[in-house]
Amino acid sequence: MKNILTDIHDKIMLRKRGIIETINDMLIKHSTDCAYPSQKFLQLHR
Repeated sequence: MKNILTDIHDKIMLRKRGIIETINDMLIKHSTDCAYPSQKFLQLHR
């Protein structure tokens, strides 16, 4: 019984970690896009 609970706990923690990493990646991408908008503008108009 203890092994089953550990497995369920590990699955939940891995799912949470995946969600947190995805959100962090999205925030990092968004922050770099907002920090350098002129570079993005120049890339679009080349």
